[in-house]
Amino acid sequence: GSPEKIPHGTIYLITLQWDLETRKKTITWEPCLEDYIVSLAGELQPFRHRYHVLGTWTTWKPVEMTPVRGERPGTFQATVRIGIHRKEEFRFQRDRDKLQSIYPARNRETEVDLDEDDGVWEWTEEGVRAIEGQEDKFGSPKAGTPFTPEHLDAALAGDPDMTIEGLAAMSLISNGGVQSVPICGPDHLGEDKHWVITGFMGEEVKLLLRVSDGEITVNTINARVGIRTWTSQRAAAKRKYFVTGTFNEWGFSEMRPSAKAERTGVFKLKVKAEESRMIAFQICVDEDRAQTIHPEMALTDQGLSPAMGPDAKGEGLFW
Repeated sequence: GSPEKIPHGTIYLITLQWDLETRKKTITWEPCLEDYIVSLAGELQPFRHRYHVLGTWTTWKPVEMTPVRGERPGTFQATVRIGIHRKEEFRFQRDRDKLQSIYPARNRETEVDLDEDDGVWEWTEEGVRAIEGQEDKFGSPKAGTPFTPEHLDAALAGDPDMTIEGLAAMSLISNGGVQSVPICGPDHLGEDKHWVITGFMGEEVKLLLRVSDGEITVNTINARVGIRTWTSQRAAAKRKYFVTGTFNEWGFSEMRPSAKAERTGVFKLKVKAEESRMIAFQICVDEDRAQTIHPEMALTDQGLSPAMGPDAKGEGLFW
């Protein structure tokens, strides 16, 4: 319900239409406030999801998290002590269901180094005011919009000596403490994706998971370092797209968002093609081959086949 701003507890009417002649089945759903439907919903037994953490210290077996007293409903906690290897890995599940995993978006291990800051830079209100009249260069960002590499390129075009630190010193951008890798799920795509906490052996870290109105927040709390925060907000805007193909030995080359990517969704990558070599490629979301964008036909040219996915069905299907 998050993209449509549907609040928690909204009643939905699910309809199945089955045409006996054509054998066509159609399922639709929509919010419903009809008195009869509301009364039927009131007769249902209340259900609350339970949340579990699984990680290296649990041998990847789900362990139920405890609700936090004094916090708003939907807040759960667990505590872990860092072991002899000085790191622990973890992700979450809803209702002990591996098909409802909560995990970081990036396919690589997302290091939570307790001595390192990897927050995301965002535009401030002052920064937005400073670029008024330059929408063609910066794409009309708003306060809180992620500051992208394209934005930095646009700033460097006006001042080649400008740096991230310089922009921050002028309060044009801010590192608000929210980490750059968004949260994904609950879904079935979280296999082999996890957070990694590193620190001193025996160091205690508290994990907080908050789920409210479709938004998910994860906090790691450590007495020595403080609080780190990840959120699912704007996850789609923070997703990264990578080209994988013959030109990079089927590795991952990140595509750059255009200055107006938030509105247009345009991402680009320039590849130098050799005259004597054919290039075959696909596009993956967050370096995840289970989220591959691919043509419907194998080795097709542009414009000849619709783009399919993101899904895990792209094996052997390349542009």
